Amino acid sequence: NRNNILVCSSNSPTIRMISPDGVEIGAFVGHLGQVMGVEPLTENIFVSRGSDKTIRIWDYRSPRMISTITAPTTSTLCMTGSRNFVICGFSNKNITVTDIRKFPGKPFLGVSTNDYNAIMMKYDSENDSLMMFGQVEKDTTRDSMIFIDTNGLSRKSILRHYSQFTGVDCN
Repeated sequence: NRNNILVCSSNSPTIRMISPDGVEIGAFVGHLGQVMGVEPLTENIFVSRGSDKTIRIWDYRSPRMISTITAPTTSTLCMTGSRNFVICGFSNKNITVTDIRKFPGKPFLGVSTNDYNAIMMKYDSENDSLMMFGQVEKDTTRDSMIFIDTNGLSRKSILRHYSQFTGVDCN
């Protein structure tokens, strides 16, 4: 039911599905550390990221995990996807794509975002395109990096569009 809400409390490895009237409908257990975020992929599938350096794919209809993607040694900052793909942005300035139909736990594509961490992404499966909002990571030992455009404006953040992102026919 699309009206249900997925919640995860601080320091908890459990994701809970709550009805609009506050009744717990189910619990999704699998992360070994705090759940850092959840993102719906389809009407029945959602993805979660945890401090245990895993991305887990779940089915709403039963509290079971479909697949696990082990992240690199850096944090997962954001996720998006579709019924076919899970796309993750990492704090090492990379984006990975995992085809959950063929290679459920292994990314098949990695893209560098250059000097930016992907903070927010949205994948459009119809057009195989990805919109990414990225920010320059602040260095706590020095001043933040500042990029200057040719018009003299600072670029601490960027909105980037990738077309033909996965290069895979989704139909």
